[in-house]
Amino acid sequence: MRNLLILVLAAAFVVSCSSNDPVSPAEPTVKIPGKGSTFEIAGYQLDAANVKIANSDFTAVQTVANTGLSFGDKTGVWSTTTTDNASGEVLDTNYMCLDEKKDLLLWTPELGEDGSSRWLRLPVSTGLVSFDSVVSTEEFNGIPIELAVSVRAERSGEETIVVAGSSFATKKITLRYTIRVSALGQVIDTATFNETQWFAPSLGMIIQRSTGAYTLADQDSPGSFFKLTKYTLK
Repeated sequence: MRNLLILVLAAAFVVSCSSNDPVSPAEPTVKIPGKGSTFEIAGYQLDAANVKIANSDFTAVQTVANTGLSFGDKTGVWSTTTTDNASGEVLDTNYMCLDEKKDLLLWTPELGEDGSSRWLRLPVSTGLVSFDSVVSTEEFNGIPIELAVSVRAERSGEETIVVAGSSFATKKITLRYTIRVSALGQVIDTATFNETQWFAPSLGMIIQRSTGAYTLADQDSPGSFFKLTKYTLK
Protein backbone atom coordinates (compact mmCIF):
# COMPACT_ATOMS: atom_id res chain seq x y z
CA MET A 1 0.00 0.00 0.00
CA ARG A 2 1.08 3.58 -0.54
CA ASN A 3 2.46 5.65 2.27
CA LEU A 4 -0.39 6.34 4.67
CA LEU A 5 0.38 10.05 4.80
CA ILE A 6 -0.25 10.27 1.06
CA LEU A 7 -3.42 8.24 1.44
CA VAL A 8 -4.58 10.60 4.16
CA LEU A 9 -3.85 13.61 1.99
CA ALA A 10 -5.77 12.04 -0.88
CA ALA A 11 -8.72 14.13 -1.96
CA ALA A 12 -12.13 12.67 -1.32
CA PHE A 13 -14.53 14.83 -3.27
CA VAL A 14 -17.72 13.20 -4.47
CA VAL A 15 -18.53 13.04 -8.16
CA SER A 16 -21.55 11.85 -10.08
CA CYS A 17 -21.41 8.71 -12.21
CA SER A 18 -24.07 8.39 -14.88
CA SER A 19 -27.19 6.81 -13.40
CA ASN A 20 -30.94 6.88 -13.98
CA ASP A 21 -31.76 5.91 -10.38
CA PRO A 22 -33.18 8.72 -8.22
CA VAL A 23 -31.50 9.75 -4.99
CA SER A 24 -33.31 8.36 -1.96
CA PRO A 25 -35.54 11.06 -0.43
CA ALA A 26 -34.21 10.07 2.99
CA GLU A 27 -30.72 11.22 2.02
CA PRO A 28 -29.57 14.83 1.50
CA THR A 29 -28.63 16.00 -1.98
CA VAL A 30 -24.93 15.59 -2.67
CA LYS A 31 -23.17 18.78 -3.73
CA ILE A 32 -20.91 18.34 -6.73
CA PRO A 33 -17.92 20.74 -6.45
CA GLY A 34 -17.03 22.30 -9.80
CA LYS A 35 -13.69 22.35 -11.56
CA GLY A 36 -11.33 24.71 -9.75
CA SER A 37 -12.91 24.26 -6.32
CA THR A 38 -10.25 24.25 -3.60
CA PHE A 39 -10.19 22.72 -0.13
CA GLU A 40 -7.42 23.46 2.38
CA ILE A 41 -6.60 20.81 4.97
CA ALA A 42 -4.35 20.62 8.02
CA GLY A 43 -3.23 17.53 9.87
CA TYR A 44 -0.53 15.55 11.59
CA GLN A 45 0.73 12.01 12.14
CA LEU A 46 -0.29 9.72 15.03
CA ASP A 47 1.67 7.12 17.00
CA ALA A 48 0.42 3.67 18.01
CA ALA A 49 -1.34 5.18 21.05
CA ASN A 50 -3.23 7.58 18.77
CA VAL A 51 -1.21 10.51 20.13
CA LYS A 52 0.08 13.29 17.87
CA ILE A 53 3.71 12.83 16.78
CA ALA A 54 5.80 15.93 17.45
CA ASN A 55 6.76 18.05 14.44
CA SER A 56 4.57 16.02 12.07
CA ASP A 57 2.13 18.81 11.14
CA PHE A 58 1.29 19.32 7.49
CA THR A 59 -0.99 21.49 5.37
CA ALA A 60 -2.14 20.91 1.81
CA VAL A 61 -4.66 22.10 -0.74
CA GLN A 62 -6.97 19.80 -2.66
CA THR A 63 -8.15 21.04 -6.06
CA VAL A 64 -10.84 19.69 -8.38
CA ALA A 65 -8.75 19.26 -11.53
CA ASN A 66 -11.19 17.76 -14.05
CA THR A 67 -14.85 16.81 -14.29
CA GLY A 68 -16.97 14.62 -16.55
CA LEU A 69 -14.22 12.06 -17.17
CA SER A 70 -14.58 8.48 -18.42
CA PHE A 71 -12.29 6.46 -16.18
CA GLY A 72 -12.12 2.93 -14.77
CA ASP A 73 -15.27 1.83 -16.63
CA LYS A 74 -17.21 4.73 -15.10
CA THR A 75 -18.50 7.97 -16.60
CA GLY A 76 -18.97 11.37 -15.00
CA VAL A 77 -15.81 10.88 -12.94
CA TRP A 78 -13.98 13.85 -11.44
CA SER A 79 -10.31 14.01 -10.57
CA THR A 80 -8.61 15.92 -7.76
CA THR A 81 -5.00 16.77 -6.99
CA THR A 82 -3.41 17.25 -3.57
CA THR A 83 -0.55 19.75 -3.32
CA ASP A 84 1.72 20.10 -0.28
CA ASN A 85 1.79 23.73 0.86
CA ALA A 86 5.38 23.59 2.13
CA SER A 87 7.05 22.13 -0.97
CA GLY A 88 4.51 22.83 -3.70
CA GLU A 89 4.79 19.16 -4.67
CA VAL A 90 1.73 17.42 -6.09
CA LEU A 91 1.35 14.47 -3.74
CA ASP A 92 -1.47 12.59 -5.38
CA THR A 93 -4.15 12.53 -8.06
CA ASN A 94 -7.43 10.85 -7.19
CA TYR A 95 -10.56 9.76 -9.03
CA MET A 96 -14.02 9.25 -7.60
CA CYS A 97 -17.70 8.98 -8.49
CA LEU A 98 -21.10 7.87 -7.22
CA ASP A 99 -22.50 4.44 -8.00
CA GLU A 100 -26.10 3.82 -9.08
CA LYS A 101 -27.21 3.91 -5.43
CA LYS A 102 -25.34 7.17 -4.75
CA ASP A 103 -22.64 5.58 -2.61
CA LEU A 104 -19.18 7.09 -2.99
CA LEU A 105 -16.63 5.17 -5.08
CA LEU A 106 -12.92 5.88 -4.61
CA TRP A 107 -10.38 4.68 -7.21
CA THR A 108 -8.04 2.46 -5.19
CA PRO A 109 -5.19 0.81 -7.18
CA GLU A 110 -4.17 -1.20 -4.10
CA LEU A 111 -7.38 -3.21 -4.48
CA GLY A 112 -6.91 -3.94 -8.18
CA GLU A 113 -3.63 -5.80 -8.47
CA ASP A 114 -5.42 -9.06 -9.29
CA GLY A 115 -7.35 -7.47 -12.13
CA SER A 116 -10.53 -6.98 -10.10
CA SER A 117 -12.40 -3.74 -9.62
CA ARG A 118 -10.30 -0.90 -8.27
CA TRP A 119 -13.23 1.07 -6.89
CA LEU A 120 -13.68 1.09 -3.11
CA ARG A 121 -17.27 1.80 -2.06
CA LEU A 122 -18.07 4.01 0.92
CA PRO A 123 -21.77 3.57 1.87
CA VAL A 124 -22.57 7.26 2.37
CA SER A 125 -26.14 6.88 1.05
CA THR A 126 -27.27 3.26 1.43
CA GLY A 127 -25.57 2.51 4.74
CA LEU A 128 -24.90 -1.02 3.47
CA VAL A 129 -21.70 -2.74 4.62
CA SER A 130 -19.06 -2.89 1.87
CA PHE A 131 -16.23 -5.44 1.66
CA ASP A 132 -13.33 -5.40 -0.80
CA SER A 133 -10.21 -7.55 -0.93
CA VAL A 134 -7.22 -8.37 -3.10
CA VAL A 135 -4.39 -10.93 -3.07
CA SER A 136 -1.11 -10.28 -4.88
CA THR A 137 2.19 -12.18 -5.08
CA GLU A 138 5.75 -10.90 -5.36
CA GLU A 139 9.10 -12.68 -5.19
CA PHE A 140 11.68 -11.96 -2.51
CA ASN A 141 15.02 -13.80 -2.76
CA GLY A 142 13.32 -16.30 -5.05
CA ILE A 143 10.51 -17.01 -2.60
CA PRO A 144 6.93 -16.05 -3.56
CA ILE A 145 5.44 -13.73 -0.96
CA GLU A 146 1.66 -13.37 -0.86
CA LEU A 147 0.09 -10.12 0.31
CA ALA A 148 -3.63 -10.11 1.10
CA VAL A 149 -5.45 -6.85 1.83
CA SER A 150 -9.11 -6.57 2.81
CA VAL A 151 -11.23 -3.54 3.66
CA ARG A 152 -14.59 -3.50 5.43
CA ALA A 153 -16.53 -0.21 5.28
CA GLU A 154 -19.75 0.68 7.07
CA ARG A 155 -21.67 3.79 8.00
CA SER A 156 -21.46 4.29 11.76
CA GLY A 157 -23.66 7.31 12.39
CA GLU A 158 -23.91 11.01 11.72
CA GLU A 159 -22.00 13.91 13.28
CA THR A 160 -21.87 17.69 12.95
CA ILE A 161 -18.42 19.16 12.26
CA VAL A 162 -17.57 22.87 12.29
CA VAL A 163 -15.37 24.23 9.48
CA ALA A 164 -14.44 27.91 9.28
CA GLY A 165 -17.34 28.83 11.56
CA SER A 166 -19.95 26.85 9.62
CA SER A 167 -21.55 23.59 10.80
CA PHE A 168 -21.81 20.64 8.42
CA ALA A 169 -23.84 17.47 8.87
CA THR A 170 -21.65 14.47 8.01
CA LYS A 171 -22.00 10.76 7.37
CA LYS A 172 -19.46 8.91 9.53
CA ILE A 173 -17.85 5.96 7.74
CA THR A 174 -15.69 3.40 9.57
CA LEU A 175 -13.22 1.24 7.63
CA ARG A 176 -11.26 -1.72 8.97
CA TYR A 177 -8.15 -2.79 7.04
CA THR A 178 -6.58 -6.24 7.43
CA ILE A 179 -3.20 -7.04 5.87
CA ARG A 180 -1.76 -10.58 5.80
CA VAL A 181 1.69 -11.63 4.55
CA SER A 182 2.28 -15.32 3.73
CA ALA A 183 5.08 -17.44 2.26
CA LEU A 184 5.20 -21.13 1.37
CA GLY A 185 1.75 -21.64 2.85
CA GLN A 186 2.65 -20.09 6.20
CA VAL A 187 1.32 -16.78 7.54
CA ILE A 188 4.34 -14.60 8.33
CA ASP A 189 2.63 -11.54 9.75
CA THR A 190 -0.71 -9.77 9.98
CA ALA A 191 -1.78 -6.23 10.77
CA THR A 192 -5.10 -4.47 11.23
CA PHE A 193 -5.98 -0.82 11.57
CA ASN A 194 -9.08 1.34 11.51
CA GLU A 195 -9.89 4.50 9.62
CA THR A 196 -12.80 6.89 10.15
CA GLN A 197 -14.00 9.33 7.50
CA TRP A 198 -16.58 12.09 7.87
CA PHE A 199 -18.36 12.85 4.58
CA ALA A 200 -20.31 16.12 4.18
CA PRO A 201 -22.99 15.80 1.44
CA SER A 202 -23.48 19.59 1.31
CA LEU A 203 -19.82 20.04 0.31
CA GLY A 204 -19.46 16.79 -1.61
CA MET A 205 -16.29 15.78 0.17
CA ILE A 206 -14.74 14.08 3.17
CA ILE A 207 -13.94 16.90 5.58
CA GLN A 208 -12.19 14.90 8.29
CA ARG A 209 -10.24 11.64 8.42
CA SER A 210 -8.43 9.68 11.13
CA THR A 211 -6.25 6.66 10.27
CA GLY A 212 -4.70 4.31 12.84
CA ALA A 213 -1.04 3.30 13.00
CA TYR A 214 0.10 -0.28 12.41
CA THR A 215 3.21 -2.46 12.35
CA LEU A 216 3.90 -5.04 9.63
CA ALA A 217 7.11 -7.03 9.13
CA ASP A 218 8.81 -5.00 11.88
CA GLN A 219 8.08 -1.76 10.01
CA ASP A 220 6.02 0.91 11.75
CA SER A 221 3.53 2.92 9.72
CA PRO A 222 2.23 5.97 11.59
CA GLY A 223 -1.41 6.91 11.67
CA SER A 224 -2.65 10.33 10.69
CA PHE A 225 -5.41 12.87 11.08
CA PHE A 226 -6.62 15.75 8.93
CA LYS A 227 -9.47 18.23 8.92
CA LEU A 228 -10.77 20.72 6.40
CA THR A 229 -9.95 24.30 7.41
CA LYS A 230 -11.06 26.41 4.43
CA TYR A 231 -12.81 25.89 1.11
CA THR A 232 -13.91 27.65 -2.08
CA LEU A 233 -16.62 26.12 -4.26
CA LYS A 234 -16.87 26.74 -8.00
